[in-house]
Amino acid sequence: DLVLCVFWVVPNAVSTIMGGRGWDLGMPFNYIKVIVSYYCYPAGTLLVCALTTTKLLMLKYPLRASTWSKKRAYRVCLAIWLLSLYNPVTFLIVDKEDLYYDARVFTYDYGFSSDIWHFLAPISSLILLLTPTIVIVVATVMLIIKVAKSARDFQRSVRWQGIMMVIVSASVYTLSVIPMTIYSIVEPQLEKDPIQPNFFHAYFYSIALTVALNLNLMGNFFAYFTVTGFRVFVISSIREWA
Repeated sequence: DLVLCVFWVVPNAVSTIMGGRGWDLGMPFNYIKVIVSYYCYPAGTLLVCALTTTKLLMLKYPLRASTWSKKRAYRVCLAIWLLSLYNPVTFLIVDKEDLYYDARVFTYDYGFSSDIWHFLAPISSLILLLTPTIVIVVATVMLIIKVAKSARDFQRSVRWQGIMMVIVSASVYTLSVIPMTIYSIVEPQLEKDPIQPNFFHAYFYSIALTVALNLNLMGNFFAYFTVTGFRVFVISSIREWA
């Protein structure tokens, strides 16, 4: 979330406020912005998917979960970051120069101009966005049911702070991913008319991006106020810079 805020949210917000004037910080930064955005956004979704699934498994199989090590968690995270390289790597293989200035949102983006993206884009959306989103929703619902059932059967109070952190994080990411997932799947299949752009190309993308940017900011604020370790990290970093 923090990386996305620096390389995705802030540049998009500034360029929108400026109306595209003074945006161009040089092509190297434009390449970095595009690569980081398409790398970290799916990674964040997959990490939330792992978080919700792991929390559910810990509640459902507490004895087995007690044997899990940090090394296993690190391996899962490493696998997620490696899988998220799919988009940046395919960008470099298919056409690394395929960047264009997107007047809809006043920033540079990847063009997906090659015909092969009609095949690759749906695969990417299915693996990195749609499937994790479905898993997040299902795991979150099952998590709520499991916690409520445990509290009722054993008539004991539940430590809701950690569970609510997972549930809210999952909800925020799901809401942010759904519009962009729809766009990623539908838009490549539609013919582009430069004179009269279709609704998905002209307007739906702006809506999806606005939703994603705002919910990404909400996720950072939520983490700051609910996760002690993250709050300590932010405060200590600010003090070091000051």
